[in-house]
Amino acid sequence: MKIQSKTLILITKSNFGGAQRFVLEQAIKLKKEGSDVLVVFGGNGNLKNHLEECEISYLSLANLEKRLDFKGDFMILLKLLKIYRSENPSEIYLNSSKMGFLGSLAGVIYKIFYFKKIKIYFTVHGWVFNEDLKKTTKFLYKLISYWTILNCNKVFVLSKFEFNQMKNWPWAKNKLETIKLQTNVLESDFIPKENARDYFAKNLGLNKNKKWIVTIAEINSNKNLSLGIKALKEIKEKNNSNFIWIIIGEGENYEKIAKMIEKYSLKSHIFLFGYLRDAYKYLKAFDMFLLTSKKEGVPYVLLEAELAGLDIISTKVGGIEEYFDKENNILIENNNKEALVKALIKKFDQ
Repeated sequence: MKIQSKTLILITKSNFGGAQRFVLEQAIKLKKEGSDVLVVFGGNGNLKNHLEECEISYLSLANLEKRLDFKGDFMILLKLLKIYRSENPSEIYLNSSKMGFLGSLAGVIYKIFYFKKIKIYFTVHGWVFNEDLKKTTKFLYKLISYWTILNCNKVFVLSKFEFNQMKNWPWAKNKLETIKLQTNVLESDFIPKENARDYFAKNLGLNKNKKWIVTIAEINSNKNLSLGIKALKEIKEKNNSNFIWIIIGEGENYEKIAKMIEKYSLKSHIFLFGYLRDAYKYLKAFDMFLLTSKKEGVPYVLLEAELAGLDIISTKVGGIEEYFDKENNILIENNNKEALVKALIKKFDQ
């Protein structure tokens, strides 16, 4: 009788963004290959619902947050050790920077003190030190990232850009491997343009003849949605108001962004739609996709926006430049409002 191997997949947050989608697809794949999979995450976000639908076991850890909290993180480390002991995994797959560090550290302690042979893998969804941070904090996070690499059997990055950022650290290069992010979405998965456009027009009372822009993203500081608001405010002041921007997603900055939209008198042009299940299916409703992020790995949603035939305007961060051609897409420098205004006007005029 074949003994089923136990596999743990760990991630910090359970909102359903790109990294969580990667975890879900990873879990489905490993389950099909015969592994007994357990997904561990913080909170009770939409990842939990997707796992339940796929009949994949999960465990939610209370008080697991993205921010540094030495006392809280130490308690999470102890909880992870307890999980490792009870589950006795043969493989551990880590996702997100905090879980990469804590999960790999717990794995090393587990191997040393309990004489276990386990393989530890970490997938980088954008190095945390690429965020908009103080120099000292960036360096601290870079040390943490390096320590994570040393603790793992293999670390997967989604672009040469991320590979090059850590390859020169001692003993790191041989542990790093670049993989190509791919979407399993097919063109037939998209809702037809008119049907998708009708959905938003009816729900939000929109003018279907305007230029429709979309962003699908978690609403947090990394996504830098305020850049898009400032750019569109300037465009409107130039007497160009023939646009609609729909932001699909939720997050800790939702109220802040809502207040900014109201402050700039853009409530008739910019709409916060909130969470939408399988939002990518509605992409054909739009004319262009806008990504204003300060930090990314490689977003699934850009691959799908391109597949749906949308023009893309994106900041040139992470591995994005390696994935997209420049014929129909415009890549701008990070946090450059003037470049974004110029790019949007160019697309509006086409």
